[in-house]
Amino acid sequence: MEREIVVFKATKLGLLGKLKIMCDVSIHFSNLKATLIRELKLAKNSIKIAVGYLDFELFEKTFQEINQEKVSIDIVVDNNATSTGNKEVLDRLKAIGVKIKIQEMLANDKGDVYGKMHHKFCIIDEATVITGSYNWTFTASTVSFENFIILRNNREAITKFTNEFHLIKAITQERLKNIQEPEKCKEEGCNGILLNMLVLLPKFTRDGNLDARIVQFCTSNYEDHYSEKNAIAVPVLGEVQEKLENQYHQLVESQISSDNLDLTNDSYALLVEKAYSRYSNTFLVDILKSEQVHCWGHLSPSIYGDDDPDYSISISWKDRFVEDQIDDSYATCFDLV
Repeated sequence: MEREIVVFKATKLGLLGKLKIMCDVSIHFSNLKATLIRELKLAKNSIKIAVGYLDFELFEKTFQEINQEKVSIDIVVDNNATSTGNKEVLDRLKAIGVKIKIQEMLANDKGDVYGKMHHKFCIIDEATVITGSYNWTFTASTVSFENFIILRNNREAITKFTNEFHLIKAITQERLKNIQEPEKCKEEGCNGILLNMLVLLPKFTRDGNLDARIVQFCTSNYEDHYSEKNAIAVPVLGEVQEKLENQYHQLVESQISSDNLDLTNDSYALLVEKAYSRYSNTFLVDILKSEQVHCWGHLSPSIYGDDDPDYSISISWKDRFVEDQIDDSYATCFDLV
């Protein structure tokens, strides 16, 4: 018999202050393959899968049946023998419209691959997340001790896992190398690494876009070891910020009483995270490929109204694997004003 533990069910007020949303979490330790297939077949619109090891032959029939129901299937898997061993199955699935990305990781000078795309999650209809130790393989389904958790209508989980899926989907070998093997500082005796920061300036171009600069800085001595690279115009962020402000006002106006202010702020925080994550991993990654930006932030004066204010940079986003090398703020303007 299938073992399922329901951890909690909680009702939350919806974004518009009218809808009641039931959130629940269930934990599974057995009958995992059958439970997973049952959940996948409930999909009405989309399935996004990021799994380190996926035996496509084991799930081919399921994917074919789901595809016949006009449900889009988007898969990212690690480049390993389990996931790529049966090329005929991969070709058949691709031929019917299943999107499959084989994520290759970096290799050392000897050709040994290090690192894995080791996720194990899927998102169904932007409403259900399934994640845990379970790889989608015969071994995991039959002889291993495994688990997965099913999260339903958990907006925070859906936002975070969806953001991560888009990040992995967009990542390239060039970007991997840039964040896993960053360039070393060229200054004599310095052990720092060189990272690229996109700095949004508090002024606009003639076309009405936000003015910005890309600065290369050293993580060990950013005040002395830095150089300005390119000037660019940023049209996207202003639109994102305006949309977020409008949504926040709608959230506030929709609340029944001040008791719901915490929920409003939580909802807005998720909107900001989703918008900034999409911005960071679409505009910054896709458009600025040649620059390989590692972080971005806003330049602003520390004291408003001063004739000669001090400027600092507040960081809004840091790229994977280098985030521990990047401060949350920098008490400098890199000579940009």
